[in-house]
Amino acid sequence: MDSFNKNYKIYLLTGKTGSGKTLILNKLKELGHNIIDLEFLAKHKGSAFGGINEGEQPTQEQFENYLSNELYKYGNDKVLWFEDESYLIGKIAIPKSLFNTMKEPQKVIYLNVSKESRAKYITEIYGKYDINDLEKSILKIKNRLGGERMKKAVELLHNGKIYECVLTLLYYYDKAYKLNIVEDKLINIECDNLDFNSITKSILSKI
Repeated sequence: MDSFNKNYKIYLLTGKTGSGKTLILNKLKELGHNIIDLEFLAKHKGSAFGGINEGEQPTQEQFENYLSNELYKYGNDKVLWFEDESYLIGKIAIPKSLFNTMKEPQKVIYLNVSKESRAKYITEIYGKYDINDLEKSILKIKNRLGGERMKKAVELLHNGKIYECVLTLLYYYDKAYKLNIVEDKLINIECDNLDFNSITKSILSKI
């Protein structure tokens, strides 16, 4: 539990759904940076669709053990890269003290990606999954999506129009996204396309 209470130096990757934050984390890891992939440890991608093809999540205790081991690898004197997450990742809760530290990062890198590019990326990731699993995930957010939009999304899904379905769903996810960050901590990265190598280079040139 002590490992969650330290004053870590955190760089936080944020952006609307489909910005490729996890892939950027992995690129940073390949380049030798210290990353903590909470979604990997929790076996969940952190949305209504996040559990598809991930298998069973660990228990809260297992997750905290995995996370503690990752944190001890780096110590609290080095910069750690995190992806911006909600308090809950599926059924797993980020330890409160660590979550609070994540909300006070040293730098926030905002990936500014167009809705069309994000929809294309999401389609590539989720379009290969079983339609019934995708429909179940859509139904999880039906109350917030609204009856008409939910009906339209399901209809597009069953007609094989995955990209159009994703665009419809992004209405809900974009509406739910909020960026509340002190301006001097924010680094805006304009992403004309999802070329993750170029985006990673752009990030590193600005921090």
